[in-house]
Amino acid sequence: MSLKSLFLSAMLCCVAYNSPAKGETYTVTDQDSEYKGWVFEKNSDGTYNLTYVPSDYNPVGGELVIPGSVEVEGTTIVVSGVMSNDTTGIVGHISEGVFSSNPNIKSITVNKGVKTIGSSAFAYCTYLESVKFEAGSQVETVGDYAFNGCRSLKTIKLPEGVTHIGQSSFAQCESLSSLSLPSSLVEIGSCAFQWCKGLTKVTLPSSLETIGSY
Repeated sequence: MSLKSLFLSAMLCCVAYNSPAKGETYTVTDQDSEYKGWVFEKNSDGTYNLTYVPSDYNPVGGELVIPGSVEVEGTTIVVSGVMSNDTTGIVGHISEGVFSSNPNIKSITVNKGVKTIGSSAFAYCTYLESVKFEAGSQVETVGDYAFNGCRSLKTIKLPEGVTHIGQSSFAQCESLSSLSLPSSLVEIGSCAFQWCKGLTKVTLPSSLETIGSY
């Protein structure tokens, strides 16, 4: 196989890995719902991607909770369970830039069904201080620039199962002082922790194969 063919094959594999199949989209219209205006896209396997959140979204007390599952009732979508144990309708993917630059988010709790955090998903949430992953988390990938510029983020413990940390994913997290990397980690992308001037100690797991530049 030619070098060009190998390159194209690799690119296609990356696209398939990072981009869940697209399907019908639904918007939460309930006026009383904390998730009003959120848009979810249904995948062929019955899971959902969180694809859009209004830029003025303001969670109660600054505490963002990624819902565990949703369900379609007629033509509307309902958030049916925060931290739900339901195996259908789970929210499995946070799409690119969904919460980027939101000034109202101070903490995040990620439900255990989420497998991928898309690129720039929480970038420049400058008042974000903590991120918690629910027990049994299935997160595998933290996308490029996912938490880039979160200057108030102090600590984060990535759950077991994470294999890839994307490029610049935690760059410019100036307050980050403590970092726990899982034993499942295989790759750290370039510039992943660039300009993290408060970070004094990192223990790298034996599973790690690749550390990118800078």
